[in-house]
Amino acid sequence: MRYKNSVKIVFSNFNIAWKSMLYFFLVIVATLGLLYLAISPIYALLASTGFIGEVLEVYANFLSSLNFTELLLSAKTLGVELIDIFTANMSTIWFNFTAIALILGFFVAIVSNLTIVPMCNSLNYYMGSINNYGFYSSFSDTFGKSLKISLIQYFVALPIDAIIIAIFVTSLRLFNIGWWAMSLIAPFVIMITLVILLSLKCTLFASWIPTMVTMNYSVWRSLGVAIKTSFRYFWKVFGTSVGVVLTIFVLNVFLGLFTLGAGFLLSIPTSFLLYSAFGMVVTFEGLGMRYYVDVYNVVTPMKKEKTDRFEDMRYII
Repeated sequence: MRYKNSVKIVFSNFNIAWKSMLYFFLVIVATLGLLYLAISPIYALLASTGFIGEVLEVYANFLSSLNFTELLLSAKTLGVELIDIFTANMSTIWFNFTAIALILGFFVAIVSNLTIVPMCNSLNYYMGSINNYGFYSSFSDTFGKSLKISLIQYFVALPIDAIIIAIFVTSLRLFNIGWWAMSLIAPFVIMITLVILLSLKCTLFASWIPTMVTMNYSVWRSLGVAIKTSFRYFWKVFGTSVGVVLTIFVLNVFLGLFTLGAGFLLSIPTSFLLYSAFGMVVTFEGLGMRYYVDVYNVVTPMKKEKTDRFEDMRYII
């Protein structure tokens, strides 16, 4: 029900995704503009070695065959080649890598996250009283709070993101196993592992900002309440998180990858909106608050005290 209600709320408030497209467009343009200055020397180096041509060939083969196993095997080969190129030329491109890391860390992890608080704020008005509060009005009202929570969330999630990336990179070694069937099994194992890890992160943090917006708590108190809420219904929230993560993945693959990146202008805002709606649903239900999913349907979850009482009775029985 949480997944279904989250999707309903997204469709009921899809105007938020349309309106936030302009913001994401400006963020993407600014990011690409700064990245161009940092990447140009690296691109020239890769083009001179023929690496760019190999990447384009792999991409063209994937679009024609849609073979994910072949894509991952090719990506592994390209990754080894890329590391060799960078290692041989690190003395001349280390500054460019530093600039790229700073640009991506600021724009992707912080600036893009500035949309979550205004999205949750607009959804709070809709879910609580069926009022439509504009995205840009929410953005201006909550900018200071958004900037603060984005910075804190970035540094809190950084170790978790590092662990997820490390596990993902380590799992690529499955392709080195000599067993003939591993090349077929490895992509599914890697994908399942990645989905589980991202779903765990989503389970822990999805209701952090919604709790702060809904209850007007401080940043750290909201985090504590959000984690308690998630653990109270851990398996239900985790199961829904898996569905949300898979939906976001499929959405970005089909709208982004198969449109040469143009579809990301729609898929990225929609992904943020779905993530925000899911967090709001978990928060409202965890706190036992009634909410609207559309103008015709109201969800009235069981009060938190009652659910806790039933949990205690279950162990007594």
